[in-house]
Amino acid sequence: MGRIEKRYARTMAEQAPTSAIARLKSRKFWVTLLVIVLVAFTEQLGLNIDPDKIVALVGMASSYVLGQSYVDRRGAQSEILA
Repeated sequence: MGRIEKRYARTMAEQAPTSAIARLKSRKFWVTLLVIVLVAFTEQLGLNIDPDKIVALVGMASSYVLGQSYVDRRGAQSEILA
């Protein structure tokens, strides 16, 4: 394993959440959980949200999570190459 690969593996291991508490601090986790609960319990909570708005909300949440994941990955890679 080369120097860059070792450095990359070490950096990714350092960034990986190691405990449940660390995972609970993730904004991506909370956005995903909130959208899942909202979609699953809309009728039970009596929110009367239009299905088109639910689709839009899921789309926005997905875009946020995927975009933030991309930014996080690029940040980790730039630290490795620096």
